[in-house]
Amino acid sequence: MDDDLDRLLGAPLVLPPSGFTATVMDRIANAPTPVRASRMTTMLQWVALFGIGVPAAAELALFVLSVWTTSSAG
Repeated sequence: MDDDLDRLLGAPLVLPPSGFTATVMDRIANAPTPVRASRMTTMLQWVALFGIGVPAAAELALFVLSVWTTSSAG
């Protein structure tokens, strides 16, 4: 079993094809730029975040309060 492992460790590493870096960099340069979100979309995202964040924070606070109440009652 060690012979198989030694053979695999001694094998040459896989080399990328020639021009691989140039091809990747060319594709990155020619990639479309992302479309910027409109002001309305950004505002709606903040409203949604606030609309979910406040109830979630309240739920977390109630959970902590209930754990504190339960532990101090006994």
